[in-house]
Amino acid sequence: MRGSAEDPAFGAVTATRTFLFTDIEASTRQWEAAPGMRDRVDGQFAALRAAVESKGGEVFATMGDGIAAAFASADAAVHAAVTAQREMPAIDLRVRLGLHTGEVDRVDDDFRGRPVNRAARIMQAGCGGQILLSDVTAALVRSGSARVELVDLGRHGLRDLSEPERLWQVVDAGLEQRFPPVRSLDGDVTSLPAPRSSLIGRASDVREVVDLVGAHRLVTLTGVGGVGKTRLGLQVAAELDAVFSTVWLVELASVTRPDDITDAIAMTIVGRAAADPLAATVSLVGREQALLVLDNCEHLVDAAAVLVDELLHSGPQLHIVTTSREALGVDGERGAVQCPAPRSGPVVPRSDLRRPGPGPRGAPARRAPEGDGAAEAVRRLRCDQ
Repeated sequence: MRGSAEDPAFGAVTATRTFLFTDIEASTRQWEAAPGMRDRVDGQFAALRAAVESKGGEVFATMGDGIAAAFASADAAVHAAVTAQREMPAIDLRVRLGLHTGEVDRVDDDFRGRPVNRAARIMQAGCGGQILLSDVTAALVRSGSARVELVDLGRHGLRDLSEPERLWQVVDAGLEQRFPPVRSLDGDVTSLPAPRSSLIGRASDVREVVDLVGAHRLVTLTGVGGVGKTRLGLQVAAELDAVFSTVWLVELASVTRPDDITDAIAMTIVGRAAADPLAATVSLVGREQALLVLDNCEHLVDAAAVLVDELLHSGPQLHIVTTSREALGVDGERGAVQCPAPRSGPVVPRSDLRRPGPGPRGAPARRAPEGDGAAEAVRRLRCDQ
């Protein structure tokens, strides 16, 4: 972490700090209607200051019913947030907390710079009882010595900020863990990767799979390599992003050992490697209506089947879509219609569909396929798009 340096041009000290912003949810309504609000707010301020100071931080501003605090350590800031949040139920207040780390200028007792504003916007995106971290702060915490569980909430556009922010939620046994979706701008980026190409001519396939996912908790997209299973699965997940509170994508193509599947899923859902990845994953998937997409299971079918069965039993609201060259064989699994292999002969190259071409020397010229063969080849090519 960078230290501090004085800027002689402005008389400011430049430093890297982690900022914690807090606010009481629905405080205006409570001030109007709830008896004893002044005492509860005073109790909140006392608990926040005690938590901040116990971890080496400093409160540099108060804004309405919340505070702004700065820490030299991201670990310390997150632990202060957890400590403070644990005190709020006894005070009978729901407080949202947001944290971000960056380089700022310190002028007297104040901090100035974009990171301060970003921390405030992250806090405003949360709900009472929730602790949200920026991607920078989460990375520092994950690489630190303290063990903190984080859940990736995806990238979100936040008000007045030019770039979207990947948000992470702190998970702690002593805190509430289920919340409504993050308050972000309409049309912001989801946690799914942006498609590299358009999905042409497969609207009916997408609708079919979306309907299957709504009716069944496990749907497997099967087919030979290259028919577009991954692209179809991503499009289905994008269509269902607004239906499920969380959508996760786990890519298994690079996983070579069956024992590593659980670790790969835990890294996506939990946000870091866990001592017991299955337990950590199960603890989260059972809390909300979520969709998990497992891509490229074909080389790990047996292990994937065992894990999927365990996750479905542990998370009654969890739905899973898998892509594979063969079905997993799990009870309740439903397969989706995929592009069939050609009825006879090899797949016709795209160039053959454009125009006839010459064959080998002495052989008759090749011609584009006709009749049913042509329709079959066109369907196969459409699936490769």
